[in-house]
Amino acid sequence: MPIDPDDLLPAVGQGALALECRGADDRTRALLAAVDHAPSATATVAERAFLVALGGDCNTPLAAHATLAGSSVRLRVVVCDPDGERKLADDGTAAAGDAESLGRSLAERLLSHGAAEILGR
Repeated sequence: MPIDPDDLLPAVGQGALALECRGADDRTRALLAAVDHAPSATATVAERAFLVALGGDCNTPLAAHATLAGSSVRLRVVVCDPDGERKLADDGTAAAGDAESLGRSLAERLLSHGAAEILGR
């Protein structure tokens, strides 16, 4: 049974797949474009920007979940201590083209409210 993100936010990029190839390989790039899913890419950009702005990795107790509705992206985020006793959560919405800025902005807001302390930094 799937876990509803309203109950528990997933890890950053959870379920996203990435394929890469050489930049000059136009044939392979064209083949990969056929499986590109722009909404998923946008959501992943927002989530990863949040992770990077916090200096997090796969062991950092944080989560992020981005969803798209029309031309907007909504990002919900959480940072907690390893015991889950202290937690900061936030969310925001931006134009899909501003997904990266949205992720960074939410990270900065949580940092200004004590995320660095919660994460032991």
